[in-house]
Amino acid sequence: MAYPYIKEASSQDWNKHLNSHKLTQLQKSKP
Repeated sequence: MAYPYIKEASSQDWNKHLNSHKLTQLQKSKP
């Protein structure tokens, strides 16, 4: 990975980003 030091430091932030993205996709799928 290009930024291993960032991966460790922001793992939780990355998970939050993924979760928020999933929520956005679910909201878009609703009419």
